[in-house]
Amino acid sequence: MQDWLAEDAGLLSVLEGVKRASRDWVANDKGHHWLTHCGERLKTAERLRERPDLAAGLEPADRDYLAACVSLQKQTKLRTRRLQYLAGALTILMSLGFAAWLNRSAVERETFRLVNFWPYTLSDAEQASLRPLQTFKECRRLCPEMVVLPAGEFLMGSARDEADSGQDEGPQRLMSIPQPFAISKFELTFDEWDACVEQGGCRAGARDWGWGRGGRPVINVTWHDAQDYVEWLSQETGQPYRLLTEAEWEYAAQGLDRGEARSEAGVGHANCDGCGSEFDAKKTAHVGSFQPNTFGLFDMQGNVWEWVEDWRTTISFPAAGKDRLLSQTKARPTKRPLCP
Repeated sequence: MQDWLAEDAGLLSVLEGVKRASRDWVANDKGHHWLTHCGERLKTAERLRERPDLAAGLEPADRDYLAACVSLQKQTKLRTRRLQYLAGALTILMSLGFAAWLNRSAVERETFRLVNFWPYTLSDAEQASLRPLQTFKECRRLCPEMVVLPAGEFLMGSARDEADSGQDEGPQRLMSIPQPFAISKFELTFDEWDACVEQGGCRAGARDWGWGRGGRPVINVTWHDAQDYVEWLSQETGQPYRLLTEAEWEYAAQGLDRGEARSEAGVGHANCDGCGSEFDAKKTAHVGSFQPNTFGLFDMQGNVWEWVEDWRTTISFPAAGKDRLLSQTKARPTKRPLCP
């Protein structure tokens, strides 16, 4: 009996406290600063509703007051929870940012690959749809533009009685290119090479001899440097690029008309010693400065010497049942005519 009386006395005190707080709240235009019941105090006040005899003593204003207290408490909890989530998210972001800073080189390389290569690499269906003389590019910028060459046969080498032919250019033999392949439209440029250097895939220090970089063909790179470049390009694109073989290079140089390489000398056709261009015996020309051959390939004759996979060739990758080949990677500036 004493416990019941004590509990009733306590609830009556709570009821009186609610009524006083309600009057103050109403008197102050129901400002939220006057909502003083929260936490355990609010829980105790809400127990009045469990007692019909005590709940009958709550006026409408008192009930509105308690409802406003409940609403304010919910808003406070929600705000607190949001602040906790925000603090957690900021902590995670700071941790990720710190980890990214520690591994910034790897992050920069991966970002470069995702932005410049990943959205542009060809799918199997797109590769299968490629047709001879069609062009494509597997990056946004700073990688070779490719031209698809058809399969075919050609006479490789020079005849013994041909003027200016070397001993290593014969004997002539019929060669077959059994599958279409793709070769870069232009010689590899300093811009493309420097992108590989910046991403850590190629050796720095390829000098331009003061002739200019940018869109000029890269010079002063070794055969091993060329291998580093095609390995880097393979990693970026997910396609196995390689240098061309000598036979593939000569097939590309001869063009659709076969033997076309021997007719590319002269002004407007190539930059070589005695061809009559403004660059002769001076420096390399910007890629694409002269007319392409009938395959649509530029500078297959003249400008600079080229590395090949076996003896003297260029760059490629096989995919989807056909050999797709990449571009000419240059070794050093031409010091003799590459065309008659």
